[in-house]
Amino acid sequence: MELSSVLYIITCYILYRKGDNIMSVKIMPATEVRDRMSQVISDISEHGDSCFITQYGKAEAVMLSIDRFDELMSLVEDALDEKDELLALRVEQARRNYAKGKGIPLEI
Repeated sequence: MELSSVLYIITCYILYRKGDNIMSVKIMPATEVRDRMSQVISDISEHGDSCFITQYGKAEAVMLSIDRFDELMSLVEDALDEKDELLALRVEQARRNYAKGKGIPLEI
């Protein structure tokens, strides 16, 4: 599975679930967010809601609480670290095999 797919799954999980309860997700045009910014921020920080912001009918940004953002970034960093560790192990194995006169295919 590609890293982008993993990150998408992680993002969906964090944005839509909190424990066993489905979280509220709002979809609002940028002009409405601008006009109701205080209420939107309040909903996000108090209730854990997320807000997809659209412009010309297309999702362009997401607002989420700082706690949710920190959780998301932690999971992203973990996924990136895991990918780096796997790559490092494969490079180390390739070097050992090369030293023995053997080669292995290395897919990145």
